[in-house]
Amino acid sequence: MPRPIQEDGEFIWLITQDEVAEKAREDGANLVPPSDAANPGAYEQYLTTTTESEFARKKKPILEKARKLGDELKRTGVTLDALNPKVLALSPVDHLDVNLRADAEQARPDAVSLIIKKLRAEAFLNHFRHENNLLRPAERRKKPLDVAAIILLFLLIETVMNAWFYSAGVGLLAGAMFALLFSIVTALIGFFTGYLGRYRNAPLFWEKVFGWLAILVGSVVAIYLSSVTATFRALMEVARNQEAGPVASTLSTTMFQQAVSQGWDIFFLHVPFQEMHAMLLFAIAIFAFINAAVAGYTCIDPVPNYTKYSERVDEDERAVNASIRKLREDLALAAERLTNERRSILTEAQGLATNSGRHLNDVKEYNDAYQRLERSVNNTHEQYIALYRDENTHIRTTQPPGYFKREVEYVELCDPHDIKLLTELQSTATSQEEQTKKLASEFGKLNEDIQQINTSRANLAQLVTQLTDEWRKEAEDRIGAEPWAGPRN
Repeated sequence: MPRPIQEDGEFIWLITQDEVAEKAREDGANLVPPSDAANPGAYEQYLTTTTESEFARKKKPILEKARKLGDELKRTGVTLDALNPKVLALSPVDHLDVNLRADAEQARPDAVSLIIKKLRAEAFLNHFRHENNLLRPAERRKKPLDVAAIILLFLLIETVMNAWFYSAGVGLLAGAMFALLFSIVTALIGFFTGYLGRYRNAPLFWEKVFGWLAILVGSVVAIYLSSVTATFRALMEVARNQEAGPVASTLSTTMFQQAVSQGWDIFFLHVPFQEMHAMLLFAIAIFAFINAAVAGYTCIDPVPNYTKYSERVDEDERAVNASIRKLREDLALAAERLTNERRSILTEAQGLATNSGRHLNDVKEYNDAYQRLERSVNNTHEQYIALYRDENTHIRTTQPPGYFKREVEYVELCDPHDIKLLTELQSTATSQEEQTKKLASEFGKLNEDIQQINTSRANLAQLVTQLTDEWRKEAEDRIGAEPWAGPRN
């Protein structure tokens, strides 16, 4: 016997042809249905009921997919309905030019004022350069950390070498703190000597005198302090060797007073200390002073105020550039916003176009599957009824019922609700497909807008440059009419 009919790997019928044939022979032997029966017997009714049950079971996956598609179509419809208002709400491309010109007009007064301020600063800087015969650019202000690092190197060396010496009677830690304190004093004197000594490069006579006087006084103080500490160390070493132990605090105080009075001897070409460690101490102190003085002298430009005036020009230039950069950034942001608005709609529209075609194919597929299922189940029903009647007729000893000779009635399996669902899906998918095609012309316009925005952006960037030149010209004209009045804050 042939295998039960299958579709998509599942049995459409739960009963087999063998079972139908066996039941037909059994009924035929028992003369069922009777020869005078006018309507189909119980078993044929059972086969019809089974046909309806099998169809109801098999159509469920098709209808579930159709309902999911219906939900997708609803979401697509909402998106389509919102797309037209989005297109209508887009800012016109020419607003880019209008907004830029409005922003430029609003920024013009402040920008011109900043340019005038910068031009005044440049004029004063050039005047300053001329007065000081400066042809080089100003030295930039060094970072405080860099200056401190240069001074700290010698400061630490001096502290380490003198910590033990100063520890007599007070302990090593206290001695180190005393040595550090003296080193800091020497470094500060050196730094301010170098920093104030820059005034020797100033144009005014009294400023030059002040600069040289700062160098002289600072150097004298540093040499004197270094001589005092070196003399004190030499006296202490002599006392230690004589006492063969720690020196008493009273004697230490006396020797310090003696070192203070003898410290001036070095300016009369007499070295008051002859001990080797004391000489090394004096040399290190002088080197630390010179190192700090050089750091103070070079922390900014050697010509006083040159760095300050140059930095003022740089600050004004940055302010002008920031104003112009803001205009360019606003232009870029506006162009980006207009472009992104259109690209977002295009991306959404492309997704809709893809989905609408797929939805239409899916609806057709579900309709076809539903119709094929109905035909397949009815064909199986007809085959089983025919098999039943043939086997029943062959085995029975009386005439079969008259209705055996009639054609098997076609079972109406299609549910009106199912047909309505599939029909509505077909209509909705077709409508959305047509809407998407109608919007295609608008999408082409959006692509043209994007190209126009890119072109306008390049042209407007040139316009910003042109406006900037106009602002500079206006500032130059206004400042050219002003009498020279020195620096402006």
